[in-house]
Amino acid sequence: TRNQYRFRVFNRAGWPCFVCGTPIAKETLGGRRCYYCPACQSMT
Repeated sequence: TRNQYRFRVFNRAGWPCFVCGTPIAKETLGGRRCYYCPACQSMT
């Protein structure tokens, strides 16, 4: 589920994505940390 994916990337900036191996990215949005895989998660 979506929540399970969230915890698979949380606090893993720079580590490889479990799905594709792309390094996990970290951004700050509205004062909060946001972790995501730039290859697996679309920005739209």
